[in-house]
Amino acid sequence: QRESLRFEQRHGMLRNVLSTAFLQQARASLLRQSLVIAGAEVLLSLALLTLIGFWLTRHLTLLSHASDQVAAGNFDINLPVKTQDEVGHLTQAFNAMSRAVRDRIAALSEAEAKQRQHAIQAQQEHARLGSLLGAMNVGILFEDVKNRVLYINPAFRRLWLIPEAVDLIGL
Repeated sequence: QRESLRFEQRHGMLRNVLSTAFLQQARASLLRQSLVIAGAEVLLSLALLTLIGFWLTRHLTLLSHASDQVAAGNFDINLPVKTQDEVGHLTQAFNAMSRAVRDRIAALSEAEAKQRQHAIQAQQEHARLGSLLGAMNVGILFEDVKNRVLYINPAFRRLWLIPEAVDLIGL
């Protein structure tokens, strides 16, 4: 039988002792640095969002004031397009819209003036025709497609002995 060798002899004691104070200090320092970085990131994000919000609302405020002017009847608005983003496209569309409305209003005003001029000319022609027909010695009666009387001249009344008090128009 074999004897197993045992090494159970004690010759002394070795203790390996490390101080953990520097680990606790490093942990506290890391926590402080993390909090400072997180706080700086939050402040930077807030500043960036504030700047973006200010930039957007500044351009939208210009559009809002311009739309108020258009609503008040001032169509000679032309906002400068400073960006090529959505706000810039909106500004371009607003400028095109105000130009189109201004042009259409000018065209309508011109058409209205022409219509007034034509109405005056038609009234003058109607008066001339009435004078001409009234001066004729021949009796004249105009009817519409439903045989209703539209016009009779004084000679027609005299020839047919119709008194002025009798209104034949529309019969």
